[in-house]
Amino acid sequence: MTMTDNNIAIEVKNLKKYFPVEEGFFASLFKRSKNRFVHAVDDVSFSIRIGETFGLVGESGCGKSTTGYLILQIQKLTGGSIFVKGVDAVTLSRTELKEVRKNLQIIFQNPYESMSPRFSVLDIVAEPLRLLNIIEDEDKIEQKVLEELTDVGLIPAEDFLDRFPHELSGGQRQRVSIARAFALDPTFIVADEPVSMLDVSIRVGVLKTMKELSKKRGTAFLFITHDLALARTMCDRIAVMYLGRVVEQGPTEEIIHNPLHPYTKALIAAVPSPDPDATRTEELPIIGEVPSGIDIASGCRFHPRCIYARDECKEIDPLLEHVKEDHEVACLRYKEINKIK
Repeated sequence: MTMTDNNIAIEVKNLKKYFPVEEGFFASLFKRSKNRFVHAVDDVSFSIRIGETFGLVGESGCGKSTTGYLILQIQKLTGGSIFVKGVDAVTLSRTELKEVRKNLQIIFQNPYESMSPRFSVLDIVAEPLRLLNIIEDEDKIEQKVLEELTDVGLIPAEDFLDRFPHELSGGQRQRVSIARAFALDPTFIVADEPVSMLDVSIRVGVLKTMKELSKKRGTAFLFITHDLALARTMCDRIAVMYLGRVVEQGPTEEIIHNPLHPYTKALIAAVPSPDPDATRTEELPIIGEVPSGIDIASGCRFHPRCIYARDECKEIDPLLEHVKEDHEVACLRYKEINKIK
């Protein structure tokens, strides 16, 4: 199966990942049924345009990072399709997938664990070039590494080639990770909470570097974060995830200024405002904690925590509904809640 829209860098359809739950001895005493699963990602679909930064936001455990790993097939899918350059990567053989992976890269959350302490900076950035046989001449590989290090702000680049990770600061390590991701000139990069492990003082510089490189090279990003304020700064569009599902998605400013789903409203209400005179809602429209991804309630997944829930919300599982300007929401009562006629 293929796609024909040349403006789409990547598209995922009905992505699913269910983790089996290991049942112990006591499970039989409580007569629990077998074949129980954690619904980490459950029927997620979206597309990302060439050169676009698409944000995936939500609370910890909602399935954001798992979605990114599934797209890169770091983890095996339970179901769904991943279209890269018009081809469903899920159907490819290992040899064919190796070719596709030249266009797909990742920037991991933790720069302290995402690179080997035994590799120099030169070897870390050069590793994908060597593994995929992009460049065979070692002199040319070194020149490419120098160019990438310069582009991510590690100047002079020559001073970093022979350093090891323990000789770098956190910000420098993450810049090396970014250089490694861009070394193959990919069309798509998953950025999994790329600055959450960094000091606030150096986050801006790292994010600016990522944004400039994305614009310069036309690279599409899946930017994963729990920070809506950060998503607003970085992303063209965002999707809000809750318990393995996308509950709202659309242009970033439209979502921020006109949230329709109660969960999105709660996330925005929780973002602190730098303006002491700003008017804020006193009541946070959310209750309780994130429920288990194993025994998911029937109907809308958010209804146990939603102050607007009615009996119909406990029975009907809402699908994403198009509202306007690529704005979609999965809520049975969004028109009533937001006074939309």
